[in-house]
Amino acid sequence: MTKIRSLLLIAVSALLVPFFPASALAKGEQISNVVVTIGPSGVAVSAVLTGPFASAIEEALKNGFSKEFRYTLNLYRSYNWWPDEFIAQRTILRQVKYDSVKKLYAVRASDGERSEEKSFAEFSPMLVWTSRLASVVVAPRSVLAPNEPYYIQLKAESRTPNVPAILETILFFVSFNDFSTSWKTSPEFTLKEGTQSFRGPGSFSPGSPGPLAVALRRETP
Repeated sequence: MTKIRSLLLIAVSALLVPFFPASALAKGEQISNVVVTIGPSGVAVSAVLTGPFASAIEEALKNGFSKEFRYTLNLYRSYNWWPDEFIAQRTILRQVKYDSVKKLYAVRASDGERSEEKSFAEFSPMLVWTSRLASVVVAPRSVLAPNEPYYIQLKAESRTPNVPAILETILFFVSFNDFSTSWKTSPEFTLKEGTQSFRGPGSFSPGSPGPLAVALRRETP
């Protein structure tokens, strides 16, 4: 009986999987190009979400599903002889819907303090904007003790918030293009006393008072 049940499950799977893009079942999403900066506004991080999810996301949106991207950013103080200290957390949400009448991708972004809405006529620019974090402030610089090591961990998750529960139950072997990356850890950085700032290349012109840049800028591969 168990063997018959297994064969039936395989047969049903073979029939239904072609209706979903192959990339929906693919994994390989990750956070890359992590850059930590320390400026007047605080400890900020930039990063990019990469992976084989573009075509699956586009098809899901075109089929009427909305998508939600959640980025979690944690700031830690590093210790050698006891557990690292959690300092602060920031969560970034980006919710995407496709308007089939207006032919527009609508994105609502929020960070817990404020929100904004953007519209895109094309899928690619929307995905580029949704997949990038640009100088997101995780914590004020006042939380940093000079000359002490810190690091930031980042994680990205994608979910489909409007999938009916009954559909999830029936299609339990389909991920609906959702994924969760592993944690990405930045290199350690410090707020160095006496060298809190310098002007970054391209951030000012000679003779002008350009903006305060960063105390330290490191990038992960």
